[in-house]
Amino acid sequence: MINDQQIGELIRKIRKEKGYTTKQLADKLNISQPKLSRIETGAQPIPLTLLYQFCVALQISLADFCFLLEDNNNINEMMSVRENSSIYNDLSNSSLTKLLTSLSLEERKAIIQFIQVFKKS
Repeated sequence: MINDQQIGELIRKIRKEKGYTTKQLADKLNISQPKLSRIETGAQPIPLTLLYQFCVALQISLADFCFLLEDNNNINEMMSVRENSSIYNDLSNSSLTKLLTSLSLEERKAIIQFIQVFKKS
């Protein structure tokens, strides 16, 4: 089961990957820097509405955030794909995203493995 600490750690990783300080991101989210720090350490849970604002502010879909929670070892790869793909913006709100989020964990893992094999070819 995913806990507040894991969510906070992923928020910190994404924030750093995007080059934001805690102050910059807190300002963007209209929250205090100490509150963001508590969220990043897992000392304070993040409300879903604030998580959504975080995803919008850092240009990552909520679906991608959830995928990364399950396997955050791929954060650098996913962030790179996200930033280098103009198609991604068109797909992020499409029926494809809805379809992917409706899949089971096992089905998503299978698709990710397929894509990784495909990329190596």
